[in-house]
Amino acid sequence: MTSDRAVFFASFFNDFFGVATLSNPVSHELLEWTRSVGMQASLKATLDCAIAFATTDFRPDLQSIQVPTLIIHGTAAKTVPIDATARVAASVIPTSTLLESEEAPHGLFATHRERLVKDLLAFLKR
Repeated sequence: MTSDRAVFFASFFNDFFGVATLSNPVSHELLEWTRSVGMQASLKATLDCAIAFATTDFRPDLQSIQVPTLIIHGTAAKTVPIDATARVAASVIPTSTLLESEEAPHGLFATHRERLVKDLLAFLKR
């Protein structure tokens, strides 16, 4: 990040949206837009954010959540692995429902939009 944020963001958002040699689930334009949004943050803010994501442990707070909670996570997420996050949260939040989107990356709001909307609406109707 410190030597070339543009290169970092290019790689990060490829992983975030599940872009690979044979897989391009989002448009080049969406990738460029997300990279440009990321580049608008200062280097300090970007580094501070990365440190906070990597070091803040919210697990002790999860048990106090007492409202119905929907957790949606892609099983192919590389930027935020499902085992260390969503599955842990679902096991601790007493009122949670975990929906795992098979083969979806972390950016499933763009890659699996229709399924996400369907899952959200079904949860809200309950």
